Amino acid sequence: SDTKLRSDHSLENFFFLLKDYKIMFRLASSLALFSLLTASALGSEGDDDYEWNKYQCNLPDQDRPPEAACFCGFLKDHINGQGQQASTMPQQQALPSTCTEGNAGGYPCNGIDFQALVNLSTFDSSSANDVWGWTDPTSTREFALIGLKDGTGFVEITNPSSPTYLGKLPTATVSSSWRDIKTYKNYAYIVSEAGSHGMQVFDLTSLLNLDGNTPATFSANFRYTEFGNAHNIVINEDTGFAYAVGSNQCSGGLYMIDISNPESPTYAGCYSGDGYVHDAHCVVYKGSDAGYQDNEICFCSNEDTVTIVDVTNKASPSLLSRTPYNSRGYTHQGWLSEDHNYFLFGDETDEIKSGFDTKTLVMDVKNLEGPTLAGSYFGPTQAIDHNLYNVGDLTYLASYRAGLRIMQMDDLSSASFTEIGYFDTYPSSNSANFNGAWSVYPFFASGNIIVSGIEQGLFILSPSSQAPQTPPPSLSPQTPSPTPSDDCTDDDAWSFENSRGKIKKCNWVGSKPNARCNKVGSLNNEATLAYEACPVACSECPGDCKDSRTWIFINWKLREKSCTWVANKPLTRCSKIGTDNGESVPAGEACREACDTCP
Repeated sequence: SDTKLRSDHSLENFFFLLKDYKIMFRLASSLALFSLLTASALGSEGDDDYEWNKYQCNLPDQDRPPEAACFCGFLKDHINGQGQQASTMPQQQALPSTCTEGNAGGYPCNGIDFQALVNLSTFDSSSANDVWGWTDPTSTREFALIGLKDGTGFVEITNPSSPTYLGKLPTATVSSSWRDIKTYKNYAYIVSEAGSHGMQVFDLTSLLNLDGNTPATFSANFRYTEFGNAHNIVINEDTGFAYAVGSNQCSGGLYMIDISNPESPTYAGCYSGDGYVHDAHCVVYKGSDAGYQDNEICFCSNEDTVTIVDVTNKASPSLLSRTPYNSRGYTHQGWLSEDHNYFLFGDETDEIKSGFDTKTLVMDVKNLEGPTLAGSYFGPTQAIDHNLYNVGDLTYLASYRAGLRIMQMDDLSSASFTEIGYFDTYPSSNSANFNGAWSVYPFFASGNIIVSGIEQGLFILSPSSQAPQTPPPSLSPQTPSPTPSDDCTDDDAWSFENSRGKIKKCNWVGSKPNARCNKVGSLNNEATLAYEACPVACSECPGDCKDSRTWIFINWKLREKSCTWVANKPLTRCSKIGTDNGESVPAGEACREACDTCP
């Protein structure tokens, strides 16, 4: 390392005392050769020793920079060879495997089916890191983008059980264990901890005409070099701004880039008032704090606080709050609930430092200038949490050795969750080590889920066909609701009281009809389903192309399946014969929206 090679006074004195000039010459030559070999190896494939020295991991915790907490634990596990445990695990499955009796192709599971694993050998790389996804808006084909030690791999997963590896975009400079990817307007934006890497911009539509017979070596369409290394890239797709965080510019804070012209990014501003930002979620705020609604707000994981910054004015961003919490180790990453009232986040080192089981924290951010910790949820294993994302009322967590965990949000005001599914990508252990699942991407419309395994590669998963479905609420006694009038309007007299005692109306139902049209509310003091009282919100008006809410299919385990189940795999399920109000009806007729059989 540079530290080891740097001459100091003692070395100078040593040379001064040497009388044999031949020895001096040989020593100097050896040092020069060692320096040359070291420099040529920097960032080379598998060279964790270089990164260990770069992040000063040899120093005691208190003497290292705070961000080293994220890097050094990971490097320690890999330099010590613990990552090699993965070699004893299932590495490749020729066929997809349904999660049955807690197992899918050798992996422990609950409610998640195995579709495929694209091994690291396919990518010709030694380790994986981040993962993100892209859906072509025209064809709806789906693609996985996976960060690798030496670049970024691209895989088509439109047929999840038969993925197609299309090729790799090599790193811009040297290899690194850290790479991060996001997308905007059919482009991928890629940063890395590799020195002088900058931000690669890659046109994803170039993938559409490839068949994968000969994997390609891609080139970036543009490379932004106003910063060098960065830990993460954050993109607000609603505004067209990217935020490089943990970079060598802006004190590691929010380095703002205008990407509205995707292949011509331009510097937009900097916020460094709270120093290093490890990760962030930047949104056009829609939460309860009326004073900031429609402003662009970044919710930052800042090592020991959740820090909230108003970045609406890029030339003059403003700090709204910085909130610490008890038993903190390293505030790592988080994601907002869909209503922007809660920030769910993880602390990457508290499981190690405090001995917790996997801990997910919830910050109430309904007051941006005075957020409060709503509480913490402890999972069933000792594994370290890494990256989490929210879709509807589900949280998808990549939890290192415990793999993918899926939690139902029961009541965020008290940090109440129920784990409803998991897929363990590292079956040999759930201990608090930095191996296994790095990240997860749960945003594909198909329901496909991709997970990056550090030692394994790309996992392609899907909700299990055998997973129990949440039964519709029962009405006892069931009272018929008034039939909507001829002009089909939502009944303003209907109401629903949520778990926080707030009264909701049909417009609330309409904002998330798939999740809320089966809610049982009250109409004229009678129990009434939302879809009966809110036909417009739930697309129940005559002539609407909709899925039947009463059609059911009984599978071989005697479990009832609905049109939602059909929609997850329409190619194989739209031919199923079920019943609707006592009559045999094919799914293609009853589930018209799911099966795309509307007139």
